[in-house]
Amino acid sequence: MEKLFTVAGTAKFNNVESFRVATGSVARREYKLRYHGAEEVALMALPEPMTRAQAQAYVAAQRAPRQLSFAERMAAARAAKRAAAAAANGEAAE
Repeated sequence: MEKLFTVAGTAKFNNVESFRVATGSVARREYKLRYHGAEEVALMALPEPMTRAQAQAYVAAQRAPRQLSFAERMAAARAAKRAAAAAANGEAAE
């Protein structure tokens, strides 16, 4: 019999994101992960106890597409501005 979990999500340690599963409450698990140095903790309660594979599929289905960070939006804006300036000057964009 496989283990069943009630909480699932991701946490980032040292810029490495990993999938996490647990039993109990989301708040308690988030507290423990942050206490031990996790960044960007994103956990959710599962609607029913699930195996690790089921939980991973459920979380992937529930997640909306990732929002771009401020730095990523600024980099995209700079690239678009450079491309527009290059097009206006008749140069090839980089």
